[in-house]
Amino acid sequence: MYSQNQLTEQQVHTFNRRQESFFAFEEAFLKRFLLLNDVHKCRKSHELYSTMGCLQDIILKTLVIDNDWQQVKYFCYTLGKVIEADHDGKKDNLHEVLVATVDSHLMASYLLWSDYRELIQRFTTFNYAQYGNTEKEIWNRWIRVEQGVGIYAYVMYHLASGMFEQVYACIAVANRLATSRKFSRRHFPIHVRIWEAIMNKDKEAIKTNLLQLINKAHGFFHEELYGEGDYISSPAIGYLKAAWLLGVEVEVEHPLIPMEMMPVQPLEKYENRYWFLLE
Repeated sequence: MYSQNQLTEQQVHTFNRRQESFFAFEEAFLKRFLLLNDVHKCRKSHELYSTMGCLQDIILKTLVIDNDWQQVKYFCYTLGKVIEADHDGKKDNLHEVLVATVDSHLMASYLLWSDYRELIQRFTTFNYAQYGNTEKEIWNRWIRVEQGVGIYAYVMYHLASGMFEQVYACIAVANRLATSRKFSRRHFPIHVRIWEAIMNKDKEAIKTNLLQLINKAHGFFHEELYGEGDYISSPAIGYLKAAWLLGVEVEVEHPLIPMEMMPVQPLEKYENRYWFLLE
């Protein structure tokens, strides 16, 4: 897949700095959490969001520089467990915008890479609520899906878990949103064709539409991220992994799709990296 001789010296330097930053931050926040000495306070901490960001950095570094697919899975599992802990600590706080973590299409793609089916399925059961435009308006998870915000990750979790009824509900939402110019850059009709192709196990349609999605919408989905778009394309990588988790093994050749992460090969053992995570 990737090789250091394909990267610039600056890119390699950046990845190595991110790794150093990850381990330094991890050591520091774990010391602070030990002082809290309270699982529930840890799960309510806003440092978990920074932890997720650092884990995304180390996932990408392990993928691109180390080419260590097993370690990538381990860090993807750890990211999922941190999101789970964050959800557990903040799901009842109306000021917390958990759609940015639970239903981030990039974090969902990474979670699917973990091959840990139980955790993936657990994400289908999550709910959260937040204040809407006013404190009299409250948005829950499904309302955010209907608004098109969390729909991509929501579909990934349900596709990978074989829960097609919820996917069909999302298709109805996407078809409605597609009629609005506001959502034109998201190219919802392509997403719908991918979701339908996965459920129908139509390998050629999956491949064709994934490539079309990357071609037309990659820039939109990665413009607010931090460099991941130079190496991977989400939600395309999450959709493809969902297909593999369903047993639909589709080969897609594209520099932004790491096929090494698509075969379903769970780790022999999944261990929690941090003491405050849920069992």
